[in-house]
Amino acid sequence: MQSVGKLNRRVLLVVSCLTAAYMASNALPQLRGLIPGDSPSFYFGARMVVEGEVSRLYDPWAIDEQWQGLRGEQVYREAAKHDNYFLRPAFAALLLAPFGWLSFYQFWPLFGFLSVAGALLIAWKFPTWFGRLAEQRDWAPWTVAYFPFVFAIGEGQDTIILTLCLGASLALILSGRQVAGGGLAALLLVKPHLAWGLPLALLAIGKRRAVVAFAGVGGVLLIGSAALVGVDGLRQWAALLDSPRTDLVPQAMFNLRALAFEAGDHVAFLVAATVGVSAIAVLLRGATADRLAVGVLAPLLFSPHTYAQDLALCAVLPYLTKSKVVTWAVLAPWLYLMPPGRGGNWVFLALASAYLGQRAFEIVRPSALTSITAPAAGSNSITLQGGTD
Repeated sequence: MQSVGKLNRRVLLVVSCLTAAYMASNALPQLRGLIPGDSPSFYFGARMVVEGEVSRLYDPWAIDEQWQGLRGEQVYREAAKHDNYFLRPAFAALLLAPFGWLSFYQFWPLFGFLSVAGALLIAWKFPTWFGRLAEQRDWAPWTVAYFPFVFAIGEGQDTIILTLCLGASLALILSGRQVAGGGLAALLLVKPHLAWGLPLALLAIGKRRAVVAFAGVGGVLLIGSAALVGVDGLRQWAALLDSPRTDLVPQAMFNLRALAFEAGDHVAFLVAATVGVSAIAVLLRGATADRLAVGVLAPLLFSPHTYAQDLALCAVLPYLTKSKVVTWAVLAPWLYLMPPGRGGNWVFLALASAYLGQRAFEIVRPSALTSITAPAAGSNSITLQGGTD
C-alpha cells in the first residue's frame, strides 16, 4: 500500500508539472514572438550607465535618444506601447549596468532566462530556507508557474529577483543573522513602494538590528542615487512619476486605488479603514508569520502603483506560515482561470482583506473574553490571555 501511495504521489507530481508548464507557456507572450513591454526601460538604464549618462537617467529627451537607437534595430511594435521611462532609483541602473554592454536582442532573452532561473531557485530553496520541505515539495510546479511570476517574465519585470531577495533576507533574519538579512532586504528599495511595510513588520517582531541594517544600507543607496542624478534629475524623476504617461491603466492594478476607480471613493475608504485597522492589530499582537505577512501585503494594497507582477512577493507567504488555506490562496492557479478583464483584482483584494480581518478577529476575540472573565482583585483564577504570538 505504501508503494502504491508513492506511485500515486509521483503521478500527481508529473501531472502537476505538465499542467503548470502548459498553463504558464500559454501566458508567455515571448512564445508568440513578442518582446516584453517593460524591458526597454531596464535596458535604457543600463545603457545610460555604460555611456556615462547616468545623470540624465530621468531626462525624457535622453530616453527618446535611446529609443531612436532601438528603433534602428527594428524593435517589435509591442515593445513600444508606452514610453518606457526608467522609474527606479538610480542605484538600480548601476545594478543593471553589465547588461548595457549587450544589444537589446541579447538583453531581453537573457533577462527573461534569469527570471526563470530565479523562479526555479525559489521553488527549490524556499522550502529549505524556511523548514517547510515536507509540506511544500508538492507545490514546486505551481511555485514556478505562479501567475505573477509568469506575468513578470512576460512584461520583462524584475519582481521574481526581488522575491528571491525578500525570501533570502527573511530566512537570514529569522535564523539570527539580522544585519546580513536587513542589508539584503534594502535591495527591495529598487521598488520603494513595495518595501515600506517590511521594516514595520521587523520592528513588530523585535528584529531591531535588521531594521537598522535596512535603514543604513537603504539610506546609502537612496542618497547615492540622489547624488548620481542631482537636483534636476530628482525633479525630472518626480515629474515622470506624476505623469499620466507612466500611469496608463491604474484601474487594472491590484490595490485599493483600483477599487476606488471601480467602486467609488466611499467603498475604497471603508475597505481601506477596515484593512488598516486589521493590519495594525496584527502588527501589535499577531504571530510572527502574520506580522511579516502584513509587511508584504500592506504595501501591495495601499501603495498607489501595484500591478500583477508585484504580487510575486506574496510567494513567500506560504513558506512563513503552516496554514494550508494561505498556501492554496497564494499558489493555486486561480488567476489563470479568471475570465478576461480585471476579475483577479477583486479576488486578491478579497483574499488579502479576509486574511488580515480573520487574523485581527482572532487577536481581538480572546482580548474581549479576557475583559469579560477578568477576576476580581486578589483572585488567583487563571484568565484567557490576548495575542497569538
